[in-house]
Amino acid sequence: MERRVRLGAMVMGILCVAVIRGQLRAAALSDSALVEARNKAASCLARDFDGGAFRDPYLTYVYPDERLPTPAGPAVEPGFTYRAIDANIMLVLLKREGSIPPSLQPAVDRAGQVLGKLPRLWNGRGFSNVRRSPRTDGIALDTFCIVGWLESDRSMAQAAAQARDGDAWLPEELYDGEQRFRRDADECWCLRLLASLGNDGIGSARRVLDRVISDFRSSRREDPSGRQTFYAAYHLGLLLAESEDPGNAVDPAALRAEVEEALETWAAARPAGREQASDILEWANLATAKLPGLDRTGLRRRSLEVILRYQSADGCWRVPGAEPPQAGSSFLTLRALLALSSYREP
Repeated sequence: MERRVRLGAMVMGILCVAVIRGQLRAAALSDSALVEARNKAASCLARDFDGGAFRDPYLTYVYPDERLPTPAGPAVEPGFTYRAIDANIMLVLLKREGSIPPSLQPAVDRAGQVLGKLPRLWNGRGFSNVRRSPRTDGIALDTFCIVGWLESDRSMAQAAAQARDGDAWLPEELYDGEQRFRRDADECWCLRLLASLGNDGIGSARRVLDRVISDFRSSRREDPSGRQTFYAAYHLGLLLAESEDPGNAVDPAALRAEVEEALETWAAARPAGREQASDILEWANLATAKLPGLDRTGLRRRSLEVILRYQSADGCWRVPGAEPPQAGSSFLTLRALLALSSYREP
């Protein structure tokens, strides 16, 4: 099985960014600074949007094993790829945060139209990367579950639940090395889909949650300030924000405290004022985490300050050294804009 390594949702991937220190600029976290940064980011994205898709080469890339069925209609073509779906997901999340800058409204409207077509098109196609009955023409599990969650689609939740195989959806060997966190991250999205629809919460899939929690604790012991631990904590935090009790015997409040402590440990290993650009995506994700403890400690505010510091004068976030030079810029700018738009003064 060919491994499909993607940046995504919400969410969800790793972008290695190197920014020359001379390009950094200080920015105070104030209402006016946030509004200005959001407007400039929206203008950056609007310049890259051609009415049908972002021009960012990263978002138009098609994986060798990618066989996405394409919905009919002008709202979809061109550029219907997994990565473009990731961008559409972030645009819809931006709409949920409210106050969309006018320059970005056409892209947001199109994203809603595209994602709204997918539940009917995707249901019944199976999954391409699960360990139980994978199909080469199926849909990637994480993207399926994120779309199902966004659309509150019960039939998609049922399809995901039926694809589970014991304590997992995905094969253990699907990702390796520092990408190992992606298995738990992908499966957390399916747990979040199940938890979001109430009733029995995650139901029998709590076996998956038990394993994910165990993986998280193992990562904390082995590398408390590493990327694996960060993303294990981040995605568990998304699930806990979805449901007060996702259906596990573990005390949700105690688990939430563990998750918050893990994120604080990760941040503490990166001294304030000396944060590296290679971690900018993690800081952006941290700013969107719906965990109250991050507001009490000021960690969410610090995350926003880091994001503002790395914004270019034209409103974009870029990946110096990327080939071609603009690759990944719109993706990273979308993620940063979502972080800026989700902040509420505690």
